[in-house]
Amino acid sequence: MGARAILAVARNNFRQISHDKRTLGMIVMMPIIFILLFGFTFAGEPENIRTILVNADQGAEVTFHIDGSSYTQTVTVSDLFIENLDPKTFNLVYKDDLNVSLNEVKDGKAWAVIYFPPHFTQGILNWASVLGNVSEFLDADVSFNAVPVEDSNITLYVDGSNTQVAAKVIAEVGFAFTQTIEERSPNISFTSFITKDFVYGENVRFIDFFAPGIIGLVVTMITVILTIVSFVRERTNGTLDRLFVSPIKPSDIVLGYTVTFSVIALFQSVELLLVASLLFNITFVGSILLALALIVLYAIGILGLGILLSTLAKNEFQAIQFVPLVIVPSIMLAGILWPIESMPEVVRPISSVIPLTYLASSLRSVMIRGWGLGEILPELTILIVFAVILLGVGILLVYKKANRLGLRKRKKE
Repeated sequence: MGARAILAVARNNFRQISHDKRTLGMIVMMPIIFILLFGFTFAGEPENIRTILVNADQGAEVTFHIDGSSYTQTVTVSDLFIENLDPKTFNLVYKDDLNVSLNEVKDGKAWAVIYFPPHFTQGILNWASVLGNVSEFLDADVSFNAVPVEDSNITLYVDGSNTQVAAKVIAEVGFAFTQTIEERSPNISFTSFITKDFVYGENVRFIDFFAPGIIGLVVTMITVILTIVSFVRERTNGTLDRLFVSPIKPSDIVLGYTVTFSVIALFQSVELLLVASLLFNITFVGSILLALALIVLYAIGILGLGILLSTLAKNEFQAIQFVPLVIVPSIMLAGILWPIESMPEVVRPISSVIPLTYLASSLRSVMIRGWGLGEILPELTILIVFAVILLGVGILLVYKKANRLGLRKRKKE
């Protein structure tokens, strides 16, 4: 009897699910969506990193001896180095002015600057001359006049606010140095001829990069879940209908929810920042008020998204099914765990339509770079547009629901 009852209950559950096309589609499609997102986003490393190359290397005069004759030629080691930079990793932009190039990194328009000083080649060949292997280094019979020089180090200026991108840039520059220099003369080390200068985030850790995105993700989860479940519950319980026939305007209902969830988002953000600062000592360089304002603005937009999704759900069970469709793409594609530069180009356009992408980017800029309102204006503008559109759609949907209810009421009368 027990087994028969269990099977009867199971059959009834399967029957209900089979008649619910939305739930059935979720069961079939969600695993496929998840594995595709995980597969795409975990598949690669940062690439196409915009890097400015300023090559002031003047080269060095070297005398080549071939078949009893000699000729002098200018050798430029920096050109060999540049040839070994991975074209997949670097999107190289060539400039002549170092200060202009550094300003692009400071403005967030490039991730790094590779600067070859005027005496780079002379310094490298001086070192090889001291080691007695200039001919081996150049793979030819040569004579070279070593002239003492200063400042012959490559300087690598890096924006360290994104730890993974910065680490990739440093690693690939080191690999190019190994291919160009160390393989020709093993005693010339990477650390001897490259100076690293962090424009932002010199001591930034992964948790500093990670924290702004997690704050946005928590706000997304709580706001979406509470908004969808609250609206669907009030609709199924009839509470929303009673509000519609009351003197309260539909816009007041939405704005009331906005105030509620904005306060909740503000509380959660302060809580997260305090815990992260006290326990993990996260980097926070910029204005905390600006950071909190960004989070509240984002929460308002997410509230509108929650209202929109709640209109598509008939009950709380269906409402909860929408949560993974919002949360998982945000985790995978918004640049929270790994940089967007590491994702295949085919999925990067999706990142540009996920609001959390802009919140995470602007929060990192405020917290790690110390940027102000002017520097984050593009992301701020997108968040404002996102909030206005989705909150406006939410108000329109509530108005539509209220008008339908009013129409039914007038027909009954």
